[in-house]
Amino acid sequence: MGVVSDVASALFGGVWRLLLETDFPGLGVSIAAVSVALVLIRFSIRIFGFLTGFGMSGGDYGRAASAAEKAKSDYDKGKGIFKDY
Repeated sequence: MGVVSDVASALFGGVWRLLLETDFPGLGVSIAAVSVALVLIRFSIRIFGFLTGFGMSGGDYGRAASAAEKAKSDYDKGKGIFKDY
């Protein structure tokens, strides 16, 4: 496991250090802090949208309605999982 961390440190250590030492213009915080904040904001908005249903496009509702209509039609034809034997 030490080899993987050494390689990752060698590849990304210098870039991360540069991002930590460079201030974002006008904010007075590092570019790394702004980048992490943007990723966290985007992630939290996606989770909020998933939990509340916001952000779903009309196509998502259309596909759900199509699947429900197909299931109803299959049930009506007797091909559904609840058909009587």
